[in-house]
Formats: sequence, structure tokens, C-alpha cells
Amino acid sequence: MASPTVVQNSTKTSIQSWFIPLDIIVIISDVSSVILAILFLIIIIRDRTCRTVPMMLVGNSCIATLMFGSAMLNMTSITLGKDLKQIYSHDSFCVFAAYLVHVTCAAQNYSFMLQAIYRYLLILHPTRFFWHSFRIQILFICISWIWVFVFPMEYLFTDQIVYDVNNQVCELLPKLSFSVIYMIFCVFAIPVSMIMFIYFILVRYVKKMNTHVTPINTLIRARRELKMIRRTVILITIVVTVCFPYQLFFIMSLFNRKPKYNFRIAYVFGDISILCVIITVFIFTDRLKASVKNMITRSTNNENLTEMMDNDIYTKSFEKKFLQTAEDFYCLKEFPVIESNDKMLEYFKLAIEYVDYEISQAKTYLPEEKSTLKTLIILLETIFFPTDIFNIIVEKLQLIVSDENKYQELAALFDSIRKLPKLKNELLKSIETHVYQIAIESITGDLINNPLLYIETIVNIHGKYLKLIQETFVGDQSFVTSFDKGYAKFVNQNLLSKTTGITMTLVEILARYCDTLLRKGKAVENDDWNEKLNNIMIIFNYLNDKDVFMKFYQKMLRKRLIDQLSVSDSYEESLISEFKNKCGYEYTSKLEQMIKDIQLSEDLTKQYRTYQKNTHGNEISKIYSKNNLKAKHFF
Repeated sequence: MASPTVVQNSTKTSIQSWFIPLDIIVIISDVSSVILAILFLIIIIRDRTCRTVPMMLVGNSCIATLMFGSAMLNMTSITLGKDLKQIYSHDSFCVFAAYLVHVTCAAQNYSFMLQAIYRYLLILHPTRFFWHSFRIQILFICISWIWVFVFPMEYLFTDQIVYDVNNQVCELLPKLSFSVIYMIFCVFAIPVSMIMFIYFILVRYVKKMNTHVTPINTLIRARRELKMIRRTVILITIVVTVCFPYQLFFIMSLFNRKPKYNFRIAYVFGDISILCVIITVFIFTDRLKASVKNMITRSTNNENLTEMMDNDIYTKSFEKKFLQTAEDFYCLKEFPVIESNDKMLEYFKLAIEYVDYEISQAKTYLPEEKSTLKTLIILLETIFFPTDIFNIIVEKLQLIVSDENKYQELAALFDSIRKLPKLKNELLKSIETHVYQIAIESITGDLINNPLLYIETIVNIHGKYLKLIQETFVGDQSFVTSFDKGYAKFVNQNLLSKTTGITMTLVEILARYCDTLLRKGKAVENDDWNEKLNNIMIIFNYLNDKDVFMKFYQKMLRKRLIDQLSVSDSYEESLISEFKNKCGYEYTSKLEQMIKDIQLSEDLTKQYRTYQKNTHGNEISKIYSKNNLKAKHFF
């Protein structure tokens, strides 16, 4: 730094080229934090659904973040002004600004601690409503704010806050002293250690609940609150991580090894941490996100303002309260512990009784054009089937699906499952996976060289399991669709080379199957042919590579016709007709032309023989009309 020049009450000095851009970045970050905090506070105050104790505590965090951001913005603005004038000066307001930074930083940390304490009381003392009330939580908030204003006075009145010329800020004297240890303990150590301590206690407590017989509503509530505390821990972790350079520089300054502009650099990360905090608070607060979403929706649909106002009134005045009341009511219900399939059936019946009752009642008074009923069903499914219970039930359903002898149990559960969309989707996936797996397991190496046995094996699997599913899930086409997906996946994957080591696709095997049936030497009765034809079309309908199949089939048909090996023209025509009905005229046009050419050749041959017989008697030239046919553009 160049030698300073005294200008009135300040001193003229030179600055580094990167000071002003850095100041501007910090100011942008602070302004963004302040604006977001004000916006979220307005939403919390105006939205009636946010008038709860948890949202009041979130609002307290927003106030603390707003004040912290404002204090940092004030300090950075003063620094920017001095950098622009290239001066430095020390006044009493600078010391007070540093005091406010410590106060508001501590307030932010203690606001998160109050959220953790509230969740702790909800889990460990759910019936002590006095500790959950607005009054007691407001008292805690007031005490925390009084504390954060009082404790920094120790180093405010002992002149421990000094002006740092290089960094143009007032900061606590960076040396290993009582004031520094006291500040670290009060601002950071108490709230952060308290949050982590509460989190680990509740993790152990909830794990113990899992090992004991606990009412499902109590377990659900405990897990929900633990999830909220985990979010608070994540938030604190983000702050500590982003502010790591500040912590590092501060520790270095205690030992006189600090960089010259340590606080300028460190404050950048501190200001960014404020912005990270307010954004994370928004991401982790579901009701706040819902309110913002509603505001955006209202602003983008001005043309439907009247309808939106009606929806808004309906949602705020009825729907949210209705759903919240239903959730509170059913969370108090007790359910049997799932220890066996019988207990699972009992659990299902009880849950479905509640669902049926709610649906029947809701249909009598809920407007059909609203989505409240659908939302209610999803809510009940979430309450009755939390993640752990849901996973247990899905595992048991998968075991039942894999055992054909237990499909009667599955039929008994079906009426219950069909009313629960999430559980029904898992059952559909299990059906699809099981059909696919069964089909794969049916493939063995000895089937490859026997197209008849191969196709009939997989057709039998199709018929058996399709019938089983139709009988089990009567009247629900979605399970047949799920079966079709699993079977189509098997048909269209080239699993032969994977399972047997033989490179051959199913389209080629199906074409060989058709060729075997339609060749002379394989006597097929008319009734049997109808069954075989049905088998062919079952597999054909699932094929994606129908064009590839047609190339194989066309080649084999040409050989049968030229060598006069076809067992029956009517069989050939009936199969081609089925292909035509399925894929259209263009798909079978070449096949039909080949049949017509053969028929025309036979007619010409008969006419020639008749002519020769009438002209020369028994001296008829030997004609091999079929062998003289050349596969030109038709073949």
C-alpha cells in the first residue's frame, strides 16, 4: 500500500484492483438474501395455512437471516464507499456495525436450534401440549433474541472490536483471548452442538421405536419430525462448509499467520452462506413452496381470475383444513403389526375399511370437478402405508406373485390393492417381472433345434399365466397389460445366445415353426391346424421385428412352393390372411403374388397337358413346370 495522505477525518490510500468487483459481488449476494427473506416473510404472514408453530419458527429464521443480511449489506456498502474514494477511516458506527453482525449471525444459528428443540419435544413428549403451544415457543424466541443482543456486549464495551485498515472493516481483535473464545462458544458452539446432540438422540430413539411394537401413527409422526431435524442438520452443515474459508482465516489470524486481506476474502463466503441459507430454508419448507407455487399460478392465469379466486377460497377455507383434519384423525388410529400374511390381510382390511368409508362419504359432499377426493386417497395411502410398511408389503406381494399356489391369497388382496394407486403400480411391476422371469427360465438348449416344442412351450406359458391373471384380477385390464409387457419383453430380447450360447432369434425360430407345420411329412389335421395357427399369431402379435420375420418366412415359403413341399394351399392362404389382417396388404403382397404365380403355373400346365393329350394322344412331353419356375422379381 502506498504512503497514506490525511484528508480531513480520513486518510487517503490506494487500493487493489479486485476490491471493488469483490465488494459488488458481496452486495449482490446480500441484496438477494434480503429480498428473498422479505418475500418469504410476507408469504408466511399473509398465507393462513402458514399460521402454525413450525411456520412461526421458520419465520423467525427468515427474520434472523433478513437482519444478518442487512447487517452485512450495511458493512459492505460502507467498505465499497471507502474503496471508491480510496480512503480509510475509523468511527464508532463501524464498531456498532460489527456488533450487529455478531448479534444477527448468532440469531440465525439460534433460530435453527429452536426448530430442533421443537421437533425434539414433539417426538419425545407428544402429549405435553403446553410445550408445543404458540405462547411457549414465542417465549423461547424472545429469550433467544435477548440473549444474542446481550452476550456480545462483553467485547463491545471492552474495546475488543478494532478497525482493520487492510480489510476496511471492524472485527473482533484476532488473538487468542477470552473474548474470542467466548464469541466462538456463544455464536457457534452452543447452537450447532445442541442441534447435533438433539439429532443423534432422536435417531437412537426412533431406531428403538422400530424394534418395539409401536402404534403406526406414533412411528409415522416420529419419522416425519426426525426428517425435519435432519434437514436442519443439513442446513447447518451447508453453512459450516461454505464458511470454511472464514473459519480458516480466523484461526490463522490467532497465530499471526493470516493473509493480508483475509477478512475481505472470508466475508465473501460468509455472505454467500446467507444466500445459501435462505434458499435452503425455502427448499426444505413444503408449505412455503406450496404458497409460492400458488402465487405463481395465480399470476399466470389472470384470465381465469374469478375461477381462481373461487379455487383459492375453496382450498384455503375448506380443502386444506379438511385434509389436515383427516390426517390428524387417522394418525391417532392403531394398526396391527405385520408379522405374517394373515396380519397383512388384517392390516389391509382395516386400512381399506377406512379408505372405503372416506371415499363413500366424500362422494356425497365433495364437488366432482375438484381434485380433493384424489388428493384424499393419496393422503390416506401415505398415512396407512409409510415407506417401511410399504416396502414390507411389496416384498410379501412379490413372494406371493412368484408362487402360483398362493394366487388365491392374491385374489383376496386384490379388491383392497386396486383402490390404492401406489401399491397397485408395484403389484403391476411384480407381475411384469415374474412373467418375464418365468419365460426366461423355460428356455433350454434342447429346445433350439426343435421349433415345434420351443414355440409350444412359450405359448403354453402364455396361456397358463394369462388365464391365471385373468382369473385372479377379474375385471382389471391393467394387469393383462402388465402381463403383455413382461411377455413382449421376453419375446423381443435375444435371450437365446445369452442362455444357451446359440445365436438365433425368436423371429427365426417362429419362421422355422411355420415352415415345419406347412411342409409335407408333418400331418396336421384341420382342427389341429386352427390351434397351431392360433399359436403362431400369439407370438407374432408380440414381435417388434415383424419385417425381419417376414424375410425368413418369405424365403422358406419360396422353397416350399418351388419344391412342391407345401402340405396345403388352404393352410398357406389362411396364415397369409392372418398376417394381412394384422399388418395390412403391403406386408403380405409378395406372399400373395407368389401363391398366385404358383396357381397360374399349375393352370397353364394343366391346359398344356390337355392340349398335348388331345393332339398327340399318349405321347405327352414330360414337363417339369414347377422346376422351371425362376425366382425373378416375385421370388
